[in-house]
Amino acid sequence: MNVDPARHKWILLLVFAGCVALQGIRFAITRSLVAGDSAWYYATARSLLIDHDLDVADEYRHFANDVSPYTGNKRILITVQPDSVTGKIPNAHSIGTSLAVLPFMAAVHVFVRGGGYGAPYQLAAGIGSALFAFAGLVLLYALGKKRFGADRALLATLTIWLATPPNG
Repeated sequence: MNVDPARHKWILLLVFAGCVALQGIRFAITRSLVAGDSAWYYATARSLLIDHDLDVADEYRHFANDVSPYTGNKRILITVQPDSVTGKIPNAHSIGTSLAVLPFMAAVHVFVRGGGYGAPYQLAAGIGSALFAFAGLVLLYALGKKRFGADRALLATLTIWLATPPNG
């Protein structure tokens, strides 16, 4: 490959900018960044930010009834029954991603003061998620560079990025 290692950071930044741009394009087309598994992560973050609890019943109802104008699919495709002991809608997805994007959504909430479902919140969560993914890629690159050299580290980092499925 033999790319000048000084250019590697620009290539990685271009990857990040591309990810953010693709999220903007996705939102412009589908009117949402939240669907499938990402709806569950988003539901927990939204519930903490707006409702100040971990009861995702209203978020579940919102996403289960929200239909994509692009695909015609509901944002959540499965039917979830309340837990027999608590009576609450269970969320089997871990809370880590929700906590990671929560500060980005909270920053938007300071200015928007909306209901937590709108474009500013979704874009903040998407950009926050992209920032964490980018930080992970930079860490992989830095560790790989020390052990295997800059070109191999860049190739491996880009391969891992391309092989990682998008969330949602």
